Formats: sequence, C-alpha cells, structure tokens
Amino acid sequence: MKLKGILIYIGYSVAFIVSLYFFVLISLPENEIAKYIIQKYIKPNDIDITYKSASISPDLSLVLKETEIEIQDVSKKLSLEKLKIGVSVFKYLFGKMLLNISAKGFGGDISIALGTKKDEIFIDVDTDELDVSQIEYLKEKTGLNIKGLLDISFRLDYNKKESQKNKGGIKLTIKNIEIKGGKIMGFEVPPMDIGDLKGEVEIKEGKFKVVNLKSKGKDLELRISGDGLLTSPPSRGSLNLTLRLKPTQAFIDKQEKIKTILFGIGNTLDKEGFYNFSIKGTFSNPTFTPEKKG
Repeated sequence: MKLKGILIYIGYSVAFIVSLYFFVLISLPENEIAKYIIQKYIKPNDIDITYKSASISPDLSLVLKETEIEIQDVSKKLSLEKLKIGVSVFKYLFGKMLLNISAKGFGGDISIALGTKKDEIFIDVDTDELDVSQIEYLKEKTGLNIKGLLDISFRLDYNKKESQKNKGGIKLTIKNIEIKGGKIMGFEVPPMDIGDLKGEVEIKEGKFKVVNLKSKGKDLELRISGDGLLTSPPSRGSLNLTLRLKPTQAFIDKQEKIKTILFGIGNTLDKEGFYNFSIKGTFSNPTFTPEKKG
C-alpha cells in the first residue's frame, strides 16, 4: 500500500505539472511578454527591437518573427527572419548570463548569451555559416561584392562608462571567399578567389589587437594586422590596421585591369611582394588608403 500511495502521489504531481505547463503555454500574453522583455532587458543596453509577431515556444522561450534590431550609434538596422529569447535560470542564479538568444538570418544561425550588471554587459556570440553577401554593411564599407561563409566566436565583457575595462576576444573564419566585382579607389575590381580567411582578435583593457588574420587563395594572398581602441560606445573606437595584398602572377597575367591598378600603387609594394594599405578612422567611418613603402 505504501508503494502504491507513493506512485499515486507521483502520478498526481506529474499530472499537475503537465497541466500547469500547458495552461501557461496557452494563456501567456505573448505581446505583453515581448514588450516587457524588450523594455526591461534590451532597451537599457541601447538596443531597440521591432517585430511583426510574437509567440511562446514549447520550451517557454519568446519567439519574434520578421525582426529588426537597431543599435544606438549604428545607422543600419539588422534584419532577422526569427529571433528566439529565453531565460537561463541556472546561469542567472550562478553566473552572469541571463538571456539565451538564437536567431536565423543572413542565411545562417546566430546564438547569443547576454547578461548585464550595472554598467556592464556580458555577451557571447557564435555564428554558423552566415552568408557574407547578405551583409550590406560590409559591401558599403569595402565597395566590393564579397561571397563567403562567416563563422565567429565572440566573447566580450563591455563597460558602458569605463572603456578601459572592456575585454574579450574574437575567433573569425570566412570560408571560400570570392570577390564578385566592385570598386576600390575608383578602380573596377575583377572577380577573384581569396580562399579561407582565419584569425583572432584579442581585447584587453579597452584595446584590441589583430592576431594572425590571413588567407591564401588561387588568385590572392591577404594579411591583416594592427590594433585599435574598443571604446564606449564601440562606434567611436579607433582603427590602426594594415591590409596587405599579394596577387598571384597567373592572376596578374590574365587580368589586364589588375596590371593598371598595380602600376598605380607600385609605391606600396614591400620586399615580400605585398601591396600595403592602411585602414584608419573609426568603426563607424573607416578610411582605406594606400600605404607607401619607399
């Protein structure tokens, strides 16, 4: 009888929990919850979100569809097909992270863990094969039509008032990069294969340093080095980078336009056969200029 009573008790408990779960799932006011989360946790971090529809998923996460994200000091809006926001109770009790965010956009998947504490924001971002050609900001800043698949692992402890406390790191890979045309300094750039771009960025005490970021493709070898400041807000952070490009002889021989371009920037050629360019300015307004080597 004792065992039977325990089993009955367990059965009633499970039934109650299941009933409560479905009651909560069915009765939750999705739009009100969406407004509350955005006002409470998103907007205080200088981020605004608009969406077409809101719903609650079976795991009790908030799902927003046809979403636009606008970040203060960044003029462009980020458009996503779907944005899913859930609360991590375990991480909230024992760590820094509060929100688990996953999204579909740019042809791939994005996952984010986000937490806040007074003036600090703790953020982890991982992306899986985002289509670079769908990132309009990159096209606008480079003047190039770039094809490739982007993977990023990004960790940042960011202080909104004291930028010297900013720290973290980025691991970056862009697979199968191809330039499909565009213009640099008024010159038409022909299609070219650049290969896989891989490297890291270290962030410490409000400064960042590019580490071993390079690629080697069929037509072009590329290297990026340098450093800068990750300020608060990030859009005002400074850049002090060098871009080095080395086209293969086979590529030069089959592209008459490239010969003309290289002749015009011959004074940027270094001893290793790379043409050098500087990238300076701010994150929101970078400048791209030839860097003389002689």
